[in-house]
Amino acid sequence: MDIYQNVYKLNKIHKVKKAFTLLEVIIASSISITMFAIVYNMFFSTLKQDKVSEEYNKNIFQSRVVLLRIQRELRDARDLIHPTLATNQTIVSSKYIVYKDKLNKIKTIYLDTKSKEVKSFEIKLPDGDIVSGKKSLGKSIESLVFTYDIKSSSGLQFRVGTKGFQLLGAVRLLNV
Repeated sequence: MDIYQNVYKLNKIHKVKKAFTLLEVIIASSISITMFAIVYNMFFSTLKQDKVSEEYNKNIFQSRVVLLRIQRELRDARDLIHPTLATNQTIVSSKYIVYKDKLNKIKTIYLDTKSKEVKSFEIKLPDGDIVSGKKSLGKSIESLVFTYDIKSSSGLQFRVGTKGFQLLGAVRLLNV
């Protein structure tokens, strides 16, 4: 008898079953679970980053809107009343501004810290009553600072800040 025939007979007698061992199943399962966990974490970290990015862009957009509205309000400013010019300092900063517009109306812009809203209104002299209602220039603002450099005489800068960043704006005052 040939050796090949003997092997063939032994295989017939002891039917060889082709299957995975328990160890192979456990290793394959652990690799699959690890890969699934990695993909799962990547997916949800991407979603979280997208949410953070969306919030950041929303805050920047809101700050830019406030910045442009303040610039539009101050475009007609003629005389700066506050921050005061009667000081020894060359740079004056303030959390609000009072000015006269081209129609000689006295107006102010300030940040209401309770509502985090930038507001503007007109003041009537000599009694100091508010002439028109408060106008909102924007919401969700955490800081607002006006800076006036006496040396540059007509340049007024202002910073609008919200949640970790600040935007800077500037306007030239006409009669200051």
